[in-house]
Amino acid sequence: MKAGYIITFIFLLFSSIDSYGSHIVGANMRYECLGGNEYKIILNVFRNCDEQTPFLPTTTVRISYECSDISSNITLNQVFVEEVSQLCEEDLPLSSCGSGTGQYPGVTLYQYEGTATIGDAPGEYRINWNGIGYRSPTINLDNTGDDEGFSIYASIFKTSNECNNSAVLSNLWAPYFCLNQPANFNFSVFDIDQDSLVYSFTNAQEPGGFCTTDLSYASGYSSDSPISGISLNPLTGQVTFTPTVFSGLDAYTVTLRVDEYREGVLIGSSFIDIQFKVLPCDQPPPQGSSSGVEDFTGTAELVSPFEINMCTGQSFCFDYIFESPIPDATLELESNLNALFPSATVTTTGSNPLTATVCYTADPGDNGGVLVLDVHDDSCPVSGITSMSVLINVSLSVTLNDDIIICSGENTTLQATGDDFINWEVISGDPIVIGTNFSCANCPNPIV
Repeated sequence: MKAGYIITFIFLLFSSIDSYGSHIVGANMRYECLGGNEYKIILNVFRNCDEQTPFLPTTTVRISYECSDISSNITLNQVFVEEVSQLCEEDLPLSSCGSGTGQYPGVTLYQYEGTATIGDAPGEYRINWNGIGYRSPTINLDNTGDDEGFSIYASIFKTSNECNNSAVLSNLWAPYFCLNQPANFNFSVFDIDQDSLVYSFTNAQEPGGFCTTDLSYASGYSSDSPISGISLNPLTGQVTFTPTVFSGLDAYTVTLRVDEYREGVLIGSSFIDIQFKVLPCDQPPPQGSSSGVEDFTGTAELVSPFEINMCTGQSFCFDYIFESPIPDATLELESNLNALFPSATVTTTGSNPLTATVCYTADPGDNGGVLVLDVHDDSCPVSGITSMSVLINVSLSVTLNDDIIICSGENTTLQATGDDFINWEVISGDPIVIGTNFSCANCPNPIV
C-alpha cells in the first residue's frame, strides 16, 4: 500500500459526512434510438455516500418540445447501483458507501432507464431531469447547497426520421486531482454512430420554467473557466489544468456539453455535470509523455503528436508511455479502444514506466473518433489518475472500376464504391449533360 494523500485531507473529508445527506455530485443523461420516434433514456446520477438512505427505485424526466408547455413526463426505473469511489482496491471496503466502516468518503452511481416517444415535428426535444435532492456545495458556483436544485438534460434535434444515438460517457466517476500538480483528464466520450463530436464548457443548470435555468458563478469563475487555468480541447474533450486552490470540504462544478454533428448538421446534445475535488497529495499522480505518440508505423499519417489521418484500409501502430515519479508504483491501463474500434488492439509492457501499444486497421464504415487511454496508480487510499487522447480521422476510400474501352455510340456503366455520396465531374472533354452523356452525376453507378 502506498500513502497517496496526506492524512489531514482524509480527516477533513470524513468530517463532512453528516453535513449533506442527499447532495448530488454529478449527473449525465443520454439516449438510444429504438426505431422511429421511440428512444431509451439512460440517466446516471452520482451521489455522496454520506447518506445511507438509497434513492427511490423510480424517478421522472420531462420531455418538452422547443422548451414549451408541449411536454410529457416519463418514469425511469433504477436498473443498478454501483460504488464508483476513486479509492484503491485495498481501501474500497472502508468507504462510506455502506460496505465498510465509512472511514473514507465514497460516491455511488445510480442508473435509471425508461422509454419515451417524441413527436414528428422537426425541432428540439429536450429531456430534462430535476435532481432528487440538492447540488453538493461547490467553490465556483453562487449559493450552492440546500437551497440549490440540480438539473441535467439532453437534446434531440429532429431534422428527419433518421435515428440517432447520443454520445456515451465511459469514465463514470467524480474525479480527485492533486493540488499544484498537472492534471490531464478525459471523460472518454464516444459515439456509436461515429458522428462528429464537439466539446465545450457550459453553464451548470437548476430547475426553472419548462426547461432549466443557468446557475450564476462566483467571482473569478465562469462557465467557460470553472477552474482557474483550465483548458478544453474542443475536438477530443481533453481537460488540462494545474489546480492551485485546495477545494476543502467543497468541490468545483465542471459542466461539459457534447454536440453531435452529422454531415455538418447538429442532431443532438448531451451534458455532463460533475464535481472535481482538489486535494493535497504526498505523491504526484502518473503522467503521460508530453511529446505524444512514439514509434509510429504504418500507412496512416501522424499529422501531430496527438492526431492521425487515415483512409479505409490503412493501418498504424504506435507506443505511448506513462510513468510515475514514485519508483515502486504500479500503473494499470484502461481504454475506450474496443468500444470505438472493435478490431483494434492495445497491449501493455511494463508497470512503471508503462508502455501502451495501439494497433488499428480502418474497417469499412469507420469514421474515426477519439482514442482515450486512462492510467491509474496503486496509491492508497485515493488512486492517482491521468488520461491522454488521440484524435483519429478516418476518411472513406473511393475506388473505381478498371479502365474500359468502348466504341463510338456504345454505353457502359461506371462503378464507384466506398462512399454513399459520389459526385462525378469532368476533368477534360465535354461537360456532363444529364440525360445526354451521363444518366446521373450524383450517383455511384452512372450510365455513360
